[in-house]
Amino acid sequence: MKIKTIVTVIFLLACVSSCFHGKRLEPVHRFENYSFKNHNPVFSRISLPPDMVLRHLRQLDNRPDYTGYMPTRQELVGFEKAISMLPVLNRSMLEKRLLAVYFVPNFMGSGLTEWVLDRNGKVYGFMVINPLVLRHNASELLTLKERTCYIIDEPEYTVRFNTGTRCSGLLYILLHESTHLVDYVLHITPYVDDAINDYLDRHITRTPFTDRVWTAYSRPVKKLSFTGSVSFYGIRKPALKLSESFNIYRELSSSPFVSLYGSQTWAEDLAEMLSFYHITETLKQPYVISVWKGQRLLLSVRPMDSPLVKLRLKAMDLFYRQEAP
Repeated sequence: MKIKTIVTVIFLLACVSSCFHGKRLEPVHRFENYSFKNHNPVFSRISLPPDMVLRHLRQLDNRPDYTGYMPTRQELVGFEKAISMLPVLNRSMLEKRLLAVYFVPNFMGSGLTEWVLDRNGKVYGFMVINPLVLRHNASELLTLKERTCYIIDEPEYTVRFNTGTRCSGLLYILLHESTHLVDYVLHITPYVDDAINDYLDRHITRTPFTDRVWTAYSRPVKKLSFTGSVSFYGIRKPALKLSESFNIYRELSSSPFVSLYGSQTWAEDLAEMLSFYHITETLKQPYVISVWKGQRLLLSVRPMDSPLVKLRLKAMDLFYRQEAP
């Protein structure tokens, strides 16, 4: 009888530590499955991904070939420098809540920030980065990334990004992904993804950042010609034609969004807005998207100059005036 009681107690304790509102957390989302020392510098948390993370990523993207990569000493120096260039809130959030950083060659995206919960529901995260970002500056990386959202129906057309010379591809990805971690913790948008929203049983549908811009996670208040058709990295088959890019970016430049990537969901909207705000306002670099046909410039836009974008920039102050809880 005593043995049965002990077993029951152990089972109940396990449920308390890994279940929220009757839903059991997968191992990859459970804090106790990670070794975390928040006094260690962020760059020291780079390691090869454990099997549970690789299994999760392989299943997520249907990519059984995913493995890990350890950056060289020079790449680690670049990583440490990029961390030092982040806004104070992002840097503090990484120090206090980031469990690990994993580099995964041929990862379908440039980066991913995944959530993890401790037994009290406190949010942490780990970051996955494609080593490709280590080999490009932000202008090159963004240009390559943008091409993946188009059907190349007119090979003469090209879309180019110019973010100056001070922002590396890695810094851009860290800006973007660390903002997701900030959002997981502080709920600047109602939620970053459906899964964590379900586990925490939150029912918020609007915040000051999303108000008057989004009616739902991937539904803007004002539908644009490309709404619902934007997809990157081959995750879905491209639906936008490169020959239509002139009209697409002209429309984008008068919208409340700073990029096509940011127009997909309110979570990506926030991550992109902070990234390009930091590039233009803190690093004092340009952010220009241009459309070319051969050697002829058809269009050049500066999305940060959109009046509707400027109305939203006050929300960026948070990232520069406080540290993470």
